[in-house]
Amino acid sequence: MAAMAPEIRCAAFAAAMLASLLGAQVPTTTPRELDLGSLLGAERAHAEWRYHDAELHTVAFRAPGADRKPSGAPNQTYDVSPHAGAADFDDTGWDVIAADSLEQRRGSGRICFGWYRLRFEVPEQIDGMPVAGRTLEFEVVLDDYAEVWVDGRLPRQLGQTGGSLVAGWNAPNRLLLTHRAFAGQRFTIAIFGANGPLSDPPANYLWIRSAKLLLAATATWGEPLDLAWERLDPRLDAVVSTQATVERVSAGHTWLEGPAWDRRQGCLYVSDIPQNAVLRWAPGEPTTTYLAPSGYSGTTPFPGREPGSNGLAVDAGGRLWLCQHGDRRIARREADGTLVAIVDRFEGKRLNSPNDLLLAPNGDLYFTDPPFGLPGQFDDPGRELPFAGVYRRTPDGQVTLLERELRGPNGLALSPDGRTLYVSDADPEAPKWVRVLLDARGQPSGRELLLDAARWRGDRPGFPDGMKVDAAGNLFACGPGGLYVFDPDGTLLGVLHTGVATSNCAFGADQRTVFVTAAQAVLAVRW
Repeated sequence: MAAMAPEIRCAAFAAAMLASLLGAQVPTTTPRELDLGSLLGAERAHAEWRYHDAELHTVAFRAPGADRKPSGAPNQTYDVSPHAGAADFDDTGWDVIAADSLEQRRGSGRICFGWYRLRFEVPEQIDGMPVAGRTLEFEVVLDDYAEVWVDGRLPRQLGQTGGSLVAGWNAPNRLLLTHRAFAGQRFTIAIFGANGPLSDPPANYLWIRSAKLLLAATATWGEPLDLAWERLDPRLDAVVSTQATVERVSAGHTWLEGPAWDRRQGCLYVSDIPQNAVLRWAPGEPTTTYLAPSGYSGTTPFPGREPGSNGLAVDAGGRLWLCQHGDRRIARREADGTLVAIVDRFEGKRLNSPNDLLLAPNGDLYFTDPPFGLPGQFDDPGRELPFAGVYRRTPDGQVTLLERELRGPNGLALSPDGRTLYVSDADPEAPKWVRVLLDARGQPSGRELLLDAARWRGDRPGFPDGMKVDAAGNLFACGPGGLYVFDPDGTLLGVLHTGVATSNCAFGADQRTVFVTAAQAVLAVRW
């Protein structure tokens, strides 16, 4: 729940917990290294290096048209050959080069380009440290500029060091490979090199100064927290291990919501609603601003407290979907950075303030639309819909109202079989979790109470809020003062007590990591 984030009322315990959550991030420890530019290091990783020159050649294209796209008059421009970034690119005809020959000068000199391709397996240990469960990165320093592809993808995110963004003249390009490394894991790296500076071509050639695997010396991402699980049912042990750890990985923000994991980029996006921004975090990196403004694009000051985005989701194509409070719509960020409105009205009337969303495997979009983001909330004079709805939008653009009887529909999650839609109701007078039963056509066929949150709330801050379902159908639901875990039949198995208003959660790269937005901090629960 966004605009209804309550003041902390549970005295000493909550105040102490909030102070802990607001602490600064812990600097990362010096990583362990494996030199892939040495024969020994390459042997340990079963690494194979190959090289091939790249060339510029003339191609037919078009000048910019009225739509600012290549729709104008035919022209000619340049392209690079080959395009060798794909993981399955056939490089069998390329020269195999020894790992200790990376400093050999290659290319034709002056303005020249070339491709290095590397395949390797993760060893059991790096510099004496077991790799299992740790963060693994690849770092290359190429003279002069480089773009680095990982398993056929050119990582595209703000704040990264290298990858699709040239890091600088002879600067390290350092990219995340995985958060949970394991022995035998295979990677394909493609490095496109360019001699530079391009505007003043040097009298030298392409070569690699260093290439390394970097392993986090500790499996900890942030500051370990001693938060207690209340285990209400022994079945919780099979869902969340008794060895689960909790870490504060980012802190010092305003009011966080809507975490979404980007599998392609290996990073987490969260909304800081009052700051009108989406933040980005990845293991071993500082938290940075990814998108601002995120929810309100007006030119005059927003009259309410929470103008920004709330719920977030990342689709299979890597596009970010946003519930935008200030603009009262669901939007999607395209690959070129533009924001496209997906839903902003129902039956001709403006939405209230979309709060949370989910993308179903079949392409359906589900979202909630309470008035929490409106300046006047329930009594806002600009409100056009007299109810707070739960909706489904199909890929052909049809929007259907599924539920209108809940006063404060907030978070939502869908069971693996697509037949149960979980919805949290942040009604201040009757907070609860419900499940809406769906028929084979996705239409509601009934509603059941999952849990009355009033009996759990007491002095705990917050209301029922964001949720996620794992592959086994277990529900992870944020609510008063913590993270609640239900099994598929609706039994409450346990609660992780955070002591603060806990707004939403998201699974990481696997379903053994849950990121939780708790007041001004991001927590990582791992097992």
